[in-house]
Amino acid sequence: MSSEEPLYVQLGPRKWELGGEYLKLLEPCNQCLEAEDVGLALRNQLDDKGYIYLKQVLPEESVLKARAAVLEHIQHLNDTGILKKPVFSSSYVDGILSSGCDVGCIPFMEGSNSITNHPSVLNIIENSYLYHIFTCIFHGIRPVTFDFKWLRGMHHGGNTGCHLDRVYMNRGSPQLLTCWIPFDNLTLDMSVLAVLEGSHRMDRSDDNGYAKLQNTYANMDVDRDKLQGTGWFTEDPMEFYQLNEALPNKDQFGHRSSHSDPVWKTTAFSAGDVLIFTMRTIHMSSVNLTNKLRLSCDTRWQPSNEPADPRFIQVEKTLIGHAETKFGLYAKNADKIEDGKTTMKQWRKKWGFVIKPDTEEMPLNS
Repeated sequence: MSSEEPLYVQLGPRKWELGGEYLKLLEPCNQCLEAEDVGLALRNQLDDKGYIYLKQVLPEESVLKARAAVLEHIQHLNDTGILKKPVFSSSYVDGILSSGCDVGCIPFMEGSNSITNHPSVLNIIENSYLYHIFTCIFHGIRPVTFDFKWLRGMHHGGNTGCHLDRVYMNRGSPQLLTCWIPFDNLTLDMSVLAVLEGSHRMDRSDDNGYAKLQNTYANMDVDRDKLQGTGWFTEDPMEFYQLNEALPNKDQFGHRSSHSDPVWKTTAFSAGDVLIFTMRTIHMSSVNLTNKLRLSCDTRWQPSNEPADPRFIQVEKTLIGHAETKFGLYAKNADKIEDGKTTMKQWRKKWGFVIKPDTEEMPLNS
């Protein structure tokens, strides 16, 4: 019997033991890089699990240099008065947050701007090795990456809820992939990414809850559907284990018995790691329980011979993104619905997903 203390991860409202029933260890697949056909091995991994986790494929020193550039950028915003509330407790170099620094105190850094285009940052988020990896995945076709970058800082107590990326970007190539890059060595309590392995699959029967999820939520377009709020399906990862409660997929003790059922996985990440996943893969981040600012960047990649979502590609020096609307952590509160806007609770009710009694809202028009 192991004498090691169990490790727990705070995923939204759930505190789960890593290696317990609900949360398993996310394992790298660097062996794919040694395969005779690297592209085939990576594609098989992506098709099977919905993600590719590669350890330390980017130079650690360069990643930490990019981190330093972002921290210096934030400090500069403080020094010049653009940010009114102090972000860091002392020197910005260690990334320790000042007391009470929440989401409103961390600058919005998404898009194509001075910090996403800083040479040290670009050296990581558009690293030549990433071009090599995605060329392999896309059958030798040269990849392109969106001009829009999702550079983010996570404050103490913050996390990202459960979602899939297709709801935010779905007007281009069906082969579009996300590449999540941590800008530091991240412990489990520092807002690490968690993925719901197998949640992306489209080969389930119509009565399966995950099929229903992919045929409803995954077909949403947050701009077209005028969504107000984060775009997250839920903040509770347990909801995904309850999608098929009526189906006979549990053993006599009430435990999930089907190996094909999706399962949450996470790990501590190192500077130099990358996590690539599909637009249909459900994921979230753990709560940042530390007093350090967690920095990461999401980049998107696709084959260059397929159309790209025009919102995230720069045309004549214009980059639209989601215009003035913000989603995720920076979204407007959905408690008070603006005219013409919809909320996730309304959509979930229309789709037939369980809504808690205290979340009733006006129904959507049929």
